Amino acid sequence: MKADVSALMRSQRGLVLRRQVLDAGVDEDAVRDLIRRGTWVAVRRGVYATAEHWASLDEHRGRPLARAWAASLNMSMPHVLSHESAALAHGLPILRPRRELVHVTRFGVQGCRTRHGVSHHLAPFRDDQIVEIEGVPTFDLARTAVDIARSHGSDGLAYGVVACDSALRAGATKQQLEAAVAPMRSWPGVTVAREAVDFADGGCGECRREPEPPPGRKPGSG
Repeated sequence: MKADVSALMRSQRGLVLRRQVLDAGVDEDAVRDLIRRGTWVAVRRGVYATAEHWASLDEHRGRPLARAWAASLNMSMPHVLSHESAALAHGLPILRPRRELVHVTRFGVQGCRTRHGVSHHLAPFRDDQIVEIEGVPTFDLARTAVDIARSHGSDGLAYGVVACDSALRAGATKQQLEAAVAPMRSWPGVTVAREAVDFADGGCGECRREPEPPPGRKPGSG
């Protein structure tokens, strides 16, 4: 492997874009051969990691987070990791969602769409709600937790309480959670998010008896 490709992988959390590889002078046949022989793994279309790096990642946090970072690396529009993807970056224990998606929130008007396994959220946020994790803009603990609470429909309370409890244990305050949910007056799921914030006390979300997790779901690291 070319030294500059290896350097890119080290600087990009073990990932490299196909276009970066080609720009480094590796031809397409060589890239296909690396994939065919199992030397590289396609984390997402056009984003690669070495098989050794991929094998080192656990299936609950490491690989979903790598997929989130891969999607972020391949996106040209300004965005922030959010929802479950932000929780993974923070290392928060959360309830595993029914469908694994990468979540990003983009600068712009309200709305949401999902494409190629990436859920694009278009919702207002403040600059002070953004932190950098491994160089990737990511929502802070409080905004991450309340967004998770808002986004699971009738099951949102269980997801939200676990996320809010995890955020409190990781260093967020009750006041920060309340401040995060306060501007979401008419947003979808805000009533559930407020209930989750009220209920959260920093206890062990995984061990709570109430509210119960959704049927068939077990707490996990994401």
